[in-house]
Amino acid sequence: GSNTYNISDTAANLAAGIVTSVTAINGAGTVTSAIATAAQGATLASISQAIVYSISDSASNIVANIGGLNESVNIESTDSCTFAQGKVIEDATNSGSITYNISDTAANLAAGIGTDSVAITSAGTVTASTSATAAEANVIAGLSKAVVYNISDTATNIASTNSSAL
Repeated sequence: GSNTYNISDTAANLAAGIVTSVTAINGAGTVTSAIATAAQGATLASISQAIVYSISDSASNIVANIGGLNESVNIESTDSCTFAQGKVIEDATNSGSITYNISDTAANLAAGIGTDSVAITSAGTVTASTSATAAEANVIAGLSKAVVYNISDTATNIASTNSSAL
């Protein structure tokens, strides 16, 4: 006869099972995993069987293992990420929530606002790791998102800064 079964296990065990017995996993009715690292998520997403899992890992690991992001339910960066890393995480089309904070240079934040402000406004907290020039402060202050930053520039440039940037 035929066997009917579902699988619920850790991401580590499922990832190892994909290597040793992918047929058993692909034959299951439903497969559910505990929280996965980004690397485990990429492995879980690499087979035809839909596996329910969420990713929780460092920003650098998430960006280095993007293969499982779109298939996951939730994605959580466990540390602060740069704007570029935040953009990769925010661009994922997973079915649930995305949680990350950004800490990057004022120059990168100001440039990022010009290319993809959603990655910045969707972050939990945003902090500039360097002082902003008056011009960068004007760009950063244009966001609806609160950003923590300092300004360091000439007195003349600071005097010409938008009041919302000060």
